[in-house]
Amino acid sequence: MEDSESRIVKLLQTIDELQAQIRVLREQKTIAQQTIQAIRLGEVDAVVVSTEEVEKVFTLEGVDYIYRLFVEQMGEGAATVSWEGFILYSNQKLAKLLGCPLENIIGSRFQKFVFYQDLPRFESFLQQAQKQIAITEEILLISCTGNEIPVQLSLSQLNMGNTYIYCIIITDLTEYKRKEEALRESEERFRKSFIDSPFPMIIYAEDGEVLEINQAWTELSGYSINDLRKITNWLESAFAENQDLMLSLIERIYQIDRKVNLGEFPIKTRWGEQRIWNFHSLPLSILPDGRKTFMSMAIDVTDRNRAEELLRRNALYDALTGLPNRILLMDRLEQAIEHSKRDQNYLFAVAFLDLDRFKLINDTLGHEMGDKVLIAYAKKFSQCVRSGDTVARLGGDEFIILLLDIHSKEEAIQIAERLMLSFNLPITIDGKLIFITASMGITFSSRKIVHATELLSNADLAMYDAKHFGKACYRIFEPSLYQRTTRKLEVEKLELEGALSEALKHQQFMLYYQPIFSLITLKLEGFEALVRWKHPQKGLISPEKFIPIAEETGLIIPLGEWILSEACRQIKAWQEHFENAVSFRMSVNVSGRQLQESNCVEKVDEILAATGLPAKSLKLEITESLLMENKASFSDFLTQMKQRGIELSIDDFGTGYSSLSYLHRLPFNSVKIDRSFITNISTEEDSVNIVRAIITLAHQLNINVIAEGIETEQQCRKLQELGCEFGQGYFFARPLDAKAAQSLLMARVNSS
Repeated sequence: MEDSESRIVKLLQTIDELQAQIRVLREQKTIAQQTIQAIRLGEVDAVVVSTEEVEKVFTLEGVDYIYRLFVEQMGEGAATVSWEGFILYSNQKLAKLLGCPLENIIGSRFQKFVFYQDLPRFESFLQQAQKQIAITEEILLISCTGNEIPVQLSLSQLNMGNTYIYCIIITDLTEYKRKEEALRESEERFRKSFIDSPFPMIIYAEDGEVLEINQAWTELSGYSINDLRKITNWLESAFAENQDLMLSLIERIYQIDRKVNLGEFPIKTRWGEQRIWNFHSLPLSILPDGRKTFMSMAIDVTDRNRAEELLRRNALYDALTGLPNRILLMDRLEQAIEHSKRDQNYLFAVAFLDLDRFKLINDTLGHEMGDKVLIAYAKKFSQCVRSGDTVARLGGDEFIILLLDIHSKEEAIQIAERLMLSFNLPITIDGKLIFITASMGITFSSRKIVHATELLSNADLAMYDAKHFGKACYRIFEPSLYQRTTRKLEVEKLELEGALSEALKHQQFMLYYQPIFSLITLKLEGFEALVRWKHPQKGLISPEKFIPIAEETGLIIPLGEWILSEACRQIKAWQEHFENAVSFRMSVNVSGRQLQESNCVEKVDEILAATGLPAKSLKLEITESLLMENKASFSDFLTQMKQRGIELSIDDFGTGYSSLSYLHRLPFNSVKIDRSFITNISTEEDSVNIVRAIITLAHQLNINVIAEGIETEQQCRKLQELGCEFGQGYFFARPLDAKAAQSLLMARVNSS
């Protein structure tokens, strides 16, 4: 929108400047005409001739002398001609205009210098002069060098007794015509921008008369110029409850001298639909009758606002079950802790519940069935607790129950036992009986606990103690449990840190490549590089386990450099081997620790130089949450990458921030919609609305959209309908090792 508005404002400024210059030319011409006429009629007693060097006053003792002196000093061409058209006198300005020596002009017929097609008009012009005192005409003159010169002739009749002679002022219109043409072109560009703008726009005068409405205004509001003769008609039609407020804003607009943002307002369309429009207004020009004109434009932000509301909800609630998520849970835990600080008798409990053998359901019955099981038990848990309690889902098969304002620990234990009893009976889903158990850990509030994370950690430890005790039971947290488990976790962490360091030395890491496809052509467009740890004893280790430790220990720096280097080397090799891979891009995730390194830019340059990969073939992905926490510090890095031609993408878009409006301030080429929105896009309207809003806004900003986690044909088709350009996921291909990815490339070559 900013680009569209700025173009319109620049056009308006150009129009104003050209109009001002043309007014000056017209005023100069008018002054000259009036002065000559006054001399002819004897209405002045003296003439002041002023130059930079001297100023003289001449009385009208010799009109001819004064006339010649005056016309030599004026800025226009001037000539005295007989009634037949012979030039009796010419000033130097006319000689310069025609490009002829003065002696070649005097004595010649004026018709000699008139463009042949304009000769009839000039002859008629002289004949009319015999009947009128003063007339004007625009014609083309031909200079001695053959150039066409647009001029305006202003003719005054001088009675010399038995005959007439004519004084002609010749105004060079070359610059005037150029500016007039520039003005016409500017007005045409403005009109085209106005008419073709995708944003609703309306032009009106300061007395409220509506002068013009563009097509977007009519299409989005339903109202045409015939419906809105006055701006008050618009206020009455679209602003049912805010008419007075909008009328006062309109009155303010009439006083502005620059563009102003009026803000967002609800409007009612002709067909009764409620929409939200964000209005901007700016002054235009002044009409010939002296009225000021103004333009208001709007952006329909209804879908964006709805999507942002859904994003805010998604930031606080689990997309699958609708239960509060970790963020909302932590907020409620902190509130409960603060309450217990103020009231020593206030007691609450936290239960950490994990479904036993849930992985078996996913592996045997599929993830879709697993999701249905989670939804079913989420409802069961909500029915087992009191109305003021909180049931939250942390992720996977882990749930937290926050029991507030309990009278005793026994009350919490009774609720926990009621929860455990809910697992005694199987549930039926899609005709299948599902029997599952759960392990639960319980902890209670204490004046010693000041952070919500401590409560979760304690409940988590108690839950794992229940699993070790035999599952399908609950355990209550004890401090000794923390000491035993902490030592065990620390040992495991130290072992993993040491193994990570060894893995770097012995090259135990490998890259897998997730293919990225065009959803328009279904052709392969590139890959995303994904790191895997091939441990000699434990096999493939998921990055979810070792990346956080690598971040914490700083090992992510050498690991990240290796990933970037290997990914660039591989895509370069494929580009050299496969002709159809030349345009492919390799997407590589960049960690926060890497971006904080002072030599991060230099490292990227070195890797590109070493591998010979063109900058345009590399795309760097940064997660949205990381970006929003460090926008200022990452700004220079992002700018430098953009200048090099490296593409930038926001990963996991929609999970880290509740506003879509910040996108235009960042130099990104694409956004990757988080898989949590894609999972339910074929069945849930909320997910569809969020994805639609993200795609619409991204396209307005010339940003491409990639969807990750596409697993079904229905999801793919829905994304195609919404205009998403690219996609990746198991529906197309799982992450592939280098050999399998090369086979995919080979198959694509053979099929084409």
